[in-house]
Parts: sequence; structure tokens; C-alpha cells
Amino acid sequence: FDDDEEEDDANAMEEEEDDEEVFEDEDDITWKLRKLSGDCLVSLVKERSDMFCEVVSEALSVVLKRFKESVEIVLNIVLGVYSLVLKTVNSGVCQCVEKVRESVSGAIPQIESILKGKKSTEKSKMECFNIVKEIAVFDGAALVPHVNTLEGVIVTLLNSANSHVELLSTMCECLRNIVKINGVDSFSAAISPVLVSLFDSKNFRVEIEVLKTESVLLRYAKSAEMYTTLNVGSVKAALVSLIKSEKDHEVKEEAVFCLGSLLKVFNKAMSDNELRETLGEVTALYSNTFLNATALVVILDVATAEVLERLKNWDTLFVETTKQTQQATRQVKSTALKVCKSILDAKLVLSKATMETTLTPISNFIYDNDITIIEDAVHIIAAYAQYKEMYKNITQNVFRKVVDIAKGNNAREAMAPCFMELASALAVYDKKEISAAILDIQNHVYSRANLYLVGMLYAATSPDADVVVNAVNTAVNKLKKSVEPSADYYKAIVLIYASSALLTQQKINGDKVRDILFDATEIESDAVRQAAALALGSIPDIIPLLLTRIEKKTTFSLLNALKEALKYINANTVEDIMKRLVKIKVDEVSTNVMSECYGKLLAFDLEKYIKAFYIPALMDKNGNGALIGSIKNCMANCDPKMFIPLIPIIVSRLGDKIPAVKGALFTVISYLLIHAQKEIFPYLQTIQKQLVPQMSVDKNYVSVAKFSIVVHITDLGLEARKAVMECLSVLIDNYITELNFKNIICAIVKSIGEQNNDHDVKLLCFNLLLKMANNNSDELIENIDEIIPDLRKLISSSLDEKNKDQDTPKQQEISKAVCRFVANVASNPLAFVSSAFEKLYQDILNSLKLGAVLKTFI
Repeated sequence: FDDDEEEDDANAMEEEEDDEEVFEDEDDITWKLRKLSGDCLVSLVKERSDMFCEVVSEALSVVLKRFKESVEIVLNIVLGVYSLVLKTVNSGVCQCVEKVRESVSGAIPQIESILKGKKSTEKSKMECFNIVKEIAVFDGAALVPHVNTLEGVIVTLLNSANSHVELLSTMCECLRNIVKINGVDSFSAAISPVLVSLFDSKNFRVEIEVLKTESVLLRYAKSAEMYTTLNVGSVKAALVSLIKSEKDHEVKEEAVFCLGSLLKVFNKAMSDNELRETLGEVTALYSNTFLNATALVVILDVATAEVLERLKNWDTLFVETTKQTQQATRQVKSTALKVCKSILDAKLVLSKATMETTLTPISNFIYDNDITIIEDAVHIIAAYAQYKEMYKNITQNVFRKVVDIAKGNNAREAMAPCFMELASALAVYDKKEISAAILDIQNHVYSRANLYLVGMLYAATSPDADVVVNAVNTAVNKLKKSVEPSADYYKAIVLIYASSALLTQQKINGDKVRDILFDATEIESDAVRQAAALALGSIPDIIPLLLTRIEKKTTFSLLNALKEALKYINANTVEDIMKRLVKIKVDEVSTNVMSECYGKLLAFDLEKYIKAFYIPALMDKNGNGALIGSIKNCMANCDPKMFIPLIPIIVSRLGDKIPAVKGALFTVISYLLIHAQKEIFPYLQTIQKQLVPQMSVDKNYVSVAKFSIVVHITDLGLEARKAVMECLSVLIDNYITELNFKNIICAIVKSIGEQNNDHDVKLLCFNLLLKMANNNSDELIENIDEIIPDLRKLISSSLDEKNKDQDTPKQQEISKAVCRFVANVASNPLAFVSSAFEKLYQDILNSLKLGAVLKTFI
């Protein structure tokens, strides 16, 4: 790939032209060498991120010189190399950026020459547009002097009936990037009519690309003043015609999006009648099964307060949109609710009839599984609650349902903000009635989520501060005497949670409840201590006192309070807190929460605090395990160069049993396996040896906690095992040929079969098996006999024809995952060389429960 070859290449090509029979292309070793060199560079840029700087420094200048390559196949690879370098930099690689930037000015004129060259093939032009597309993102200003030339080439190729679909597609994507960076003004008005003429090109891929491009032209117009310049009236007519045509629905979907861009930018330039008519074309698509979701997205984007006030029909739009929430697809439901929410957020007043009509269908969504849908629905109802005439209807038909959810089995802490919004709106009219409904606590088992939600609801009613302070003091004093489950016991916890919200809002003076909350952290009840820790951590300026208490007596509850209180710190206090924390020793149960505290502190200045605190702890064999474990929360923002010198010590400590340390170290290894491949490669075998045993559940870190009469099993090693699995996933993606397949697949299957293992981790293990099967199926098949007995055990209940009982949901998921894996392996004919695999395959296929499942994957 060197300049010295140019003269030889020219002679070789000349000789080829003189006598094809004597010297054919396939005998020309020089161009083949250049092609292979280019392929090697592509692989280096793609696979060896650690060598990217070397490629840019040593090869980029040669690549640019080869833009004059005479052999098309080599030229295309050369252009592809340069495009890939730019794409890599645009993806976030910060190395050698200036070197790449220097090359752009020399590349653009050569690209122009290729694009204007009569002998240039479509493939070469396509590669050139790929480069221009990336340059637009990398250094858009460099393209400004060349836009006229590019525009001329683009218009010519768009108008050409012979242009290939792939070329047109690449060219349109290039055009979109240039417009996004440099604006519509960088091109003349000649582009838009050419794009519009291709709306009906008889090729749906071309139609989709030109519609996307026209949409970008419209969206990035600087102002409505370009209405005439871009001939928006004609564009609108063409789009409406296309939407009403018999075209493929994917084409019409892009046309709807394009019409949305037009409405978004140019609605001010339209008359009220024109705007109403155009928006009506979109809302008319509500009845179209294929396009209603797209129409809703456009309405959500376009229907601002200004637009709706001009139309005077938001009531009608609201009712019609609410009807869409009853559609089958979740996307349509969710988007319809967001449209309704945006109309109310625009402070537009709905009629009482509209609110009463739509209240029931919207309130049904408070039972949904999707928290975002619940939030939007409750937000809409809270907006209705601003009107006194809706109070009675909402209180009787909706709020009581909300309270029941807060106290029921489907309660989730994430519901708190939206539920509080509704309670706050209703309490304005009758605080006593709303509070009484919330605090109606019965003597039956409530979970932490129940008590937290009810506490937040009560806080949202803005109760009198002194009343809450006195109630908390009385309740905690009672708890000191007895923590037997009762209505008073649960109500006490609710009041403590309520105080945490009021403390955060600074509606309660922290000094009045501080001492009693400290007392509550020592009560023999997990539920009480959890609530007290949250409330303590919500007191501003509590950190110095908390640290003093922790230094005297370190407890899990006080550390939880500290974790919560760290939201109040600023950069000036971080170092002092770190210095005090590193002197505090914690037990293994408290290590994770202490790690979270360290993680929040490190995040203030990663480079400074990693050097000052983290690295010394890592270098010390008896170093602070909680501090070492904290890195997992901020590793993605670290410079890998900081950790390269530490690779030997990190690898040597991978066998650490403390979950927080283990999880953190494997997180660091995962990061380095991607960003420091050359440096970490010599340690791959050691990493594998340490990784395999760490996939198993460590029973020493599985604890049982009682919450009233309910038993909660806590697996302190869960997050660490997830980090181990993530590390294995990185190994499979990047080092598949270096893995010991037999050991790893056996460890994965064993992990799936462990009774105490988390269900999500088991499904994650199946994904790893599938990844191994996809990346190197032959080697997996060589070792398939090793895991057949364990796979069979996993689905034994499903294969047992005598077992007529329906499998549990979790077992159904496991069985389905086994079927997916077996079907994937079976796609390789060599799999059936194994008689054990063939028998398992046939047994599943003939099974009443699993046969149909396997067939779907086959």
C-alpha cells in the first residue's frame, strides 16, 4: 500500500490493456496486494481500537494518496477505509482527532474529482458520499466551499433514471447530514423539486429515502419565511396526495412524518383555514390501523398551544385522541395519552362535558403495568382536579382506586410522584377527607412499597408540620415498646415516610425530628429502620452529625441515611467526607451501601479522587473493599489509560469473595477488554480461570430478612454476578477464539440450574449461550454433550407427560429459553452427530408442552 508501487501498477495496467490474453487482472499481484492491505486496515480500524492512533498516524496519508487508484475494487476499499476512520471518530473516539481533521481539506477535492469523473462507477460515488456524510458530522464547515459542486452532482444523479437505488439511498443520507449541520441555506431551492418529483418513483426504497430527506429540508428551514422559497404549498399537496394513494403503508408513514415537519415549521405562514385543513388530514388517519400511531406522533409534535388556539377545536381533538387510547397496541395508547397530556399542559381549558366523558377511559390506565402510561394518565386526571366541579367525580371514581393501589399488591415506589400530584390537587378542596382516605390503615400485611406510597400520598396533602412532628414522636415512642404488626405499627412507618418527603421540601424543621429518627434507626424492625434512614437522609446539613454517629457506631441504617444525604453535598466538602469515610470499617453486609456512597463522591472529580483514594486502596491487598467496589458506578466515564498500569493487580484480585469488590473489578476488566485490548490480551487465560467459579451463587451472601410476617431473601452477590456475566459477554464478543468453551458452557448451564440464582440472571445466561452458538457454533457443538444432562434437568417438568399441571411463569420462560437455544444449535447439521442432542431435540419436539414452542424457533 506504498507509493513506490505506483509506477509498477501503471505499467501492469498498461500491459494488461495491450494484451489481455497474456496479462489478465487475476495475474496482477500488485493490485491484489493493495486490496489485501486495504482489507487489513479495515479490520484494524474495526477490531483494534487500541491501534486506532497508529493507523491514523502511519496510514492515513497513504490512504489519501490512493484516492487516485486506477483499479476500482481497490479504490472502493481505500475510500471505505477513510469513511470508516471518520465514522469511528464520529462515534466518540477522541484519539488523533486533529490528525484526522488535517486530512479533510486534502480529501474533499479528490472526492469532488471522483464524483465528477465520467469513468467513476456508482460504487465509487457511493463510497464518496459515505465519506461526505461523515465529514458533515465531523467538520461541517469544511464542506461549505464545496456545497455548490456537491449539489450539482446530487441533482444530476437524482434526475438520472439509471442511478442505482443504493447510490440514491447513500446520497440522500449524505444530503440529510449536510442539511442538519449546515442548514437548508447551504443548498439552493433546486433540490426540493427534484426530491418531490421522486415521491412517485415506483421504487418504495427510493420513495422512503427522498421523503426522509425532504422532511429534513423542511424541518431545518430557519424560518417560516422560506415558505415560498421551498414551494411549501406544492410540497404539501404532493404529500397529501401520496398519503391518500395506494402506496405501501411504509411510504405513507414517511409522508405523514414529512407533513408533520412541514406543519411544525411553517404553521405560522399558513392561514387558519389552511392550517385546519392540513391538520385535519393528519387526524383523519386516526381511523387507519397502519398510520394512526404515526399520526399521533405528528399531532404530539405539532399541536402546540399556539396552533390549537388558532384552530379553536382542542375539545374535539382531545375526545378523538382519547378514543385512540382504547386501541390494541401499546404504542398507540401511550402516544395518545401523551397528546392528551400535552393539550392540558398547554393550559387550554376543556369543557366539563369533555372531562366527564374522558375520565373513565383514562382512569382505567392506573392499573396498567407500564409506569409511564400510569404517570401520564394520573397527570391528566390531576389536571382535571384543578376544576372544583370535577372534585366529587374524581374522589369517588378515581382517587379511591389510587389509594387501593398504593395499599395493594401492585404498588411500586415509582408511582409516588404522579400519585402525589393527584393527592395534592384534590387536597386543595378538602384536605381532611383526602387525608382520612389515605391514613385508613388496616391491620394486614403491607410491603415497603405500600407504606412508602401511602406516606408520600399523605405528605402530598401538605399536612400541618407540627401535627406530623408530634405524630412521628408519639409513633416512634410506641415502636420502642412494641413492633408487633398492627394498624398503629404500619401507620407509624407511614408517618416516618411522610416526614421524609416533608423534610426534603423543607416544610418540617429537621431539628425537631432528628433525635427521634436516630432512635428509630435502632428499633428492632427492618421496616422501621428503612423508613427512618430515608427520613434522616432527607434532613439538610445532617451529614456532619451522621458521620460522627457512624464513626462511633457503624450500622446499615446510618449508612443508608448517609447515602440519601449525599444529595446535599457540594464539591468543596467531598474530600473531607472521603477522608473520614476511608477510616470507617464496614461489615460485608454494609459494603454495597458504603460503595454507593463512595461512588457518589468519586463522581464529583473522577481523575482527582481515583488517584487520591481509589488506586491506593486497590494496590493494598487489605484495601478498602467498599471503596474498590464503588468504581462500578462511574467506570464508563473514566479514561482507560488510568487503569492500564493497574491491570496486573486488578487481574490478581479477581478471586476476591466480597461481592462489591468482585463486581467492581469485573466491571473494570470489561471496560479494559474493549478499550485496552493490546495491554490486557496476555491476561486472558487468567481472567477466564477466575471468571468461571465466580458465576456461581455464593451462599455466604444470601441473607433472609423478615418484613412483618413476609420473608425477603436478599442476594448480596447478585450485582457482582451480573458484572461477571457482562465480562463474559465482552469476552465472547471480542475474544471468542481464545475461550475455553467446555469450561465456560458448563459453568453457564450450572449457573442456570442453581436454585438460589436470580431468574433474570438465568435468562442472561441463556443469552450468553446463544451468543456463543452464533459466534462459534462448531466449537460449541464439539462440547454439546457436556451440557445435555443439565439442559434436560431444566425442562424435566415440562417434558414429563404425566405432569398435567401448568408450569409456573418462570419455568415457562426457562423452557422457552431452552427451546430457543436447542433450535439455534440444531440449525447446524453437525449438531445431530451427537446422539444425546438428537434425543433431546426429538423429545422436545414430541412434547405436548414444548413441541409447538420449539417449532416456532425452528
